[in-house]
Amino acid sequence: METEKLIVLISEMKGWAENIAENYPSKYVDKMQMGQFLSECGADLNKVVVHKDSMKSWTDKGMSDAIKAIWGKKWDDIKKWNEGYINEYEEKTGHKLPSIAVGKKPKGEDNRPRSKQSSMKHVLGLMTRWAALSQEEDPNFTEERFREEIKVRVSNGLLRMQGVNSKEELVPLERPDTKEIHHPSLPPDYVTALVDYLLQD
Repeated sequence: METEKLIVLISEMKGWAENIAENYPSKYVDKMQMGQFLSECGADLNKVVVHKDSMKSWTDKGMSDAIKAIWGKKWDDIKKWNEGYINEYEEKTGHKLPSIAVGKKPKGEDNRPRSKQSSMKHVLGLMTRWAALSQEEDPNFTEERFREEIKVRVSNGLLRMQGVNSKEELVPLERPDTKEIHHPSLPPDYVTALVDYLLQD
């Protein structure tokens, strides 16, 4: 991409991320802009062709095959960076991020492996899904849904920072496929930090 166009694109992406951090995501980048940005950051969006079903999943686990194919080795780097972000965030704020149970609970065991970066992985999945599939290929994932997925996470992140942990007080999000209700959350500045990190390489 030409240098001048790349500068404009990066500015648009940073503006989008900063609006999210302020819980004011009124301005959203379009599919083409997101695709150009992720491609510049190492994503091979053409690989979605054989992973469309995975890419259209509503969970980060379901998206994993598509994300691994599209991001390649960088996906492992992103997950390691997420762990560093979590540690720094918790140390700086004194606020522990909620952990999500991974897998089924083995019989007779009280503890399961738990992940604090589930929403973080899911957000990159949402960004990748938005860029990789056309509206015709993915009619259920509208711009409104893309906006809601991220806004709910940031809104709940802000509430959790204020000490709110009750599901009755958190903002609900319904999965379109199962109609299950979830209350995902994300530190408000995570998307800004992610955009900056993706631009490093």
